[in-house]
Amino acid sequence: PEREKDYRERSPVFFADRIQDPVAVFQGGADPIVPREQTEQIVQALKANGVPCQYQLYPDEGHGFKRSENITDLYKRIEGFLQENLAGK
Repeated sequence: PEREKDYRERSPVFFADRIQDPVAVFQGGADPIVPREQTEQIVQALKANGVPCQYQLYPDEGHGFKRSENITDLYKRIEGFLQENLAGK
């Protein structure tokens, strides 16, 4: 509670209306640092504002991804996201 002002000033969810560019979000379902609910809140806000947003949840990952199959999937999704949103711009 004593740091509420700091969190409010630094949390992107309170500034989602300013975001205009496409965003890719990757979340570990077991992340102890960034709760899934917070991630999904910003994703919902982006979508509500019409911002193209890709969201991928990896249920078996924490804050840093460690499983090779998830890392491979992550990079494939990043590549696709960049091709879709940056190619030819």
